[in-house]
Amino acid sequence: MPRAFFPVVIMFCIAAPALPATVQQDFDAAQALLDAGKAAEARNAFTALLARLAPNSQTKAASLVRARLGSALLATDDPEGAERVLAAAVAGLSGATPQDAEERGIALSDLARAMERQGRLDSAA
Repeated sequence: MPRAFFPVVIMFCIAAPALPATVQQDFDAAQALLDAGKAAEARNAFTALLARLAPNSQTKAASLVRARLGSALLATDDPEGAERVLAAAVAGLSGATPQDAEERGIALSDLARAMERQGRLDSAA
């Protein structure tokens, strides 16, 4: 092979643009942060992901992101913020499939904890 071939290959590899992360990759990364106990970082990651999906989106994906954002807000001691996003998450999770029902149940449980932390036990029941 000619000597000029290798610098061209190296230049091509270096110059190749990185592909942006998919929504699923961003979700998985944010969830990994939450699972690792890095709640503040997870909160920021889920907030950015929700903005990427469109803050007012009513899709199932946006509802799942809101549910996880609510968990992160609870973990960072923001029950008021958690209540707000968890209420929106619950409204968007139908429970039509077993997985949806599980996600909705977790969001409802987190919503009750958010209300309880605000001293609103009557609303949490």
